[in-house]
Amino acid sequence: ANCAKKPIEKMMGFAVSCSAMESLCRQLAVECGRDGIRVVCLRSAGSPDAAGVKEVFEKLGNLSGISGKEFEEQCAKQTMLKHLPALAEVANVAAIMASDHASPVTGAVINVTCGELAD
Repeated sequence: ANCAKKPIEKMMGFAVSCSAMESLCRQLAVECGRDGIRVVCLRSAGSPDAAGVKEVFEKLGNLSGISGKEFEEQCAKQTMLKHLPALAEVANVAAIMASDHASPVTGAVINVTCGELAD
């Protein structure tokens, strides 16, 4: 998730675990690379159509005094593409990263935040 790189209020333990996953990706890549195993991590801004995400947006919206839909819209406005990544978009990037077309990529965090973060 984007909070692995960009501190966001009310994300404490989740942000720390996301940073740990990105570090694990890099470490696994160096440990497994000699065996021809590639490791990549996808950093997302959250897909509103993914299971459980709407509920999280509701809770975070409530903490901010707005609806979950308003919270989602605020998140989308913060991206360069002005929308959050749909689950199918994230899946498409995962498929490309798993394919031979991405064979030289390993130890990388792939940004699928719709431009919420610029790497």
